[in-house]
Amino acid sequence: MNWVILTLLSAFVWALVTIIDKFVSTKEVKDFLLASTVGAFGMSLLLLFLPLFAGSPFTLAPKLIFMGLLAGVIYRLATTFYYLALKFADASQVEPLIDSQPLFVLILSFFLFGERLGWYVYLGIMLVLIGSFMVSLHKVKGHFKIGKVLHIGLFAAFVYAVRNIVLKVATTQTDVWSLFFWIGIGQGVIAWLFLAMHHPHILKKEIQGVKHLLFNSLFNTTGLVLFTLALSKGPATLVSAVSLSCGFFVFSMEIILSFIFPKYWKEDLSWKTLLRRFFAMTLLVIGLVLIT
Repeated sequence: MNWVILTLLSAFVWALVTIIDKFVSTKEVKDFLLASTVGAFGMSLLLLFLPLFAGSPFTLAPKLIFMGLLAGVIYRLATTFYYLALKFADASQVEPLIDSQPLFVLILSFFLFGERLGWYVYLGIMLVLIGSFMVSLHKVKGHFKIGKVLHIGLFAAFVYAVRNIVLKVATTQTDVWSLFFWIGIGQGVIAWLFLAMHHPHILKKEIQGVKHLLFNSLFNTTGLVLFTLALSKGPATLVSAVSLSCGFFVFSMEIILSFIFPKYWKEDLSWKTLLRRFFAMTLLVIGLVLIT
């Protein structure tokens, strides 16, 4: 399957993950470390079973095993900061910040691999980034500003970018399915470490949220599989850039949920906000067309 299609599919799946995470983190489980720990355990178990259907994880070279473990650890650390960011902003504001990762991937790919792209691709990446940041702006007392979520989101984006680089290097040297096992081990290590450090006490009202997080691990794992397959077929910078379409999917889903479930999901649907975000999404789409 084409890497563009795989990336778009992963973006759509991760948009579902973002929506569920936002609901759980605001309504059911407000302890972001607990949420990350539960997610890590869920993804770890699922990733450990993937090689049963394809791949031979125990035949990998030690270097590739280390890369898989590192990717799992980095992914979980980035996701922990992502959960922290959700405590301070809407999902449609957090996701574009997280998805600024192509800028970091672009820089890392340039210095590590000497990757060069056409001018129109760089223009497309810049349009996508501008559009994403415009979506992340929110209105406070009549003025637009970027909230304190900015630093958390950008740091998480950088960590996700490092994960993408590690996965890209690893997938060029081995089959993807064998790598998933060690990514799962890496996630499991972080999960047990968080559990030992945090000692979370699950309240009765949080049990439902924990179930939702475990269920969401299925979507998260699916998104990771699709994204990693895309990385194995396409350039890391372009795959990361196309993944920015996740912000579009998140915003679209939030509008739909605001109409269908107004009691449970509220989104600013004023014409000024919609016009601003429509313009931002237009830039994003133009950028994606230039990239692909």
